[in-house]
Amino acid sequence: MVYDNNSHTEARESFYTAPTSFGASKRGRSFFTAPSYLTKDSKGEYHTVRRGQTTVDTQYRAELRSIGLIAGDAAQELNWSGRGMHVEFAKDEEIPLRNITPIAETWKARVEAVTCGRIRVCRKTQRVHKRFTAAEALEEVRHLQVLQHSHIIKLIGSYYQDKSLSILTYPVADSDLSQFMKDLAQTANEFSTTEASLRLLMGNFFSCLSSATAFVHLSRIKHMDIKPANILISVGPSRPPTFHLFLTDFGISRAIQDQDESQTDGRTGRTEMYCSPEVSAEEPRGRASDIFSLGCVFTEILSCICGRTVQEFRDFRTDEGKSFHRNLSLVLQWIEELPLEPLEGRSEWESTMMKMLEKDPSARPTAFELIEIFPERGCCKKGPAPLEPSLPRLPDHGGMLIPPLPPVPALIAS
Repeated sequence: MVYDNNSHTEARESFYTAPTSFGASKRGRSFFTAPSYLTKDSKGEYHTVRRGQTTVDTQYRAELRSIGLIAGDAAQELNWSGRGMHVEFAKDEEIPLRNITPIAETWKARVEAVTCGRIRVCRKTQRVHKRFTAAEALEEVRHLQVLQHSHIIKLIGSYYQDKSLSILTYPVADSDLSQFMKDLAQTANEFSTTEASLRLLMGNFFSCLSSATAFVHLSRIKHMDIKPANILISVGPSRPPTFHLFLTDFGISRAIQDQDESQTDGRTGRTEMYCSPEVSAEEPRGRASDIFSLGCVFTEILSCICGRTVQEFRDFRTDEGKSFHRNLSLVLQWIEELPLEPLEGRSEWESTMMKMLEKDPSARPTAFELIEIFPERGCCKKGPAPLEPSLPRLPDHGGMLIPPLPPVPALIAS
């Protein structure tokens, strides 16, 4: 589980140096480069003073600092706002984000794509109130700050404004795994490839998701809501297409205080279809519950590889596919009856997924054992995704990206 730490530096630098609409320095960096010092105003608020800008150490930032989310050295932050990585804005204060595009909205959160400088990021906004406090909302920020992996969404920052907490992450995906599996034929046609080739390519997903889950567990975190809708997919501009997966939505994840005692008691949020038997029964649950949920996802991916559809799989189950854990015997029967020709002798995939879906948590493999079956690929070891400028797609050029824009000096000179 080793990846190139230099990649994280490159990702941070690419964000700093991308041309932006709010302040490139003479050195070509988008954000602060000058040394800083602390001062205190008449109201007792601390300010971090830099060349041409001020960062107020508000109660929000103080709370983040108390739980270790703000680095002692401000230069270690992704300064998307010009005032730091985690910011509190006044109610009527303008936020330096533009081109807001709705993605999804539920009773809990609103998700949008926004542009910060030239970088397209995802914004998740949740209202803070007595039943959902800022401290609870910050748990997701805390987890994402730790989880620096190529197949986990990257935390850009957060901000608090008018009783709402917004979390900024990268990238803005093209789809999620749930939609991808529904639209295989359409996707194959869009990228001028065969559906059979696309199905076989999905075999790589096992390695990517095993690597991401192992990293989450290694970081002493349980995801607790692994499902296709929480696995984002970004499509690369190359032909044939490349698909990069990102595990997302750590809103109900839990930190493990003791590496040996990872059980959680009581009721927690869950998705009934993909949760483990012990989670549904509100019994103690640990990392093995993530493995069960991942096994459900793997079984749906395997079904697609073998030429079946997710809907056919759901119809096969007695409760119209509402859950795996209530239909384990039928799920195992489905796996046994899948045609193995597309697997090219990889029968261990089938047996591994059966073990992942064991009713007894102790009988399930760990995420690290999954990596032995589904070895990490090159993409799993690159570190967090580098930040790329957002470029429009041109439909009359087959969806290919337009050429990169000239660097900032050239734009200014023209």
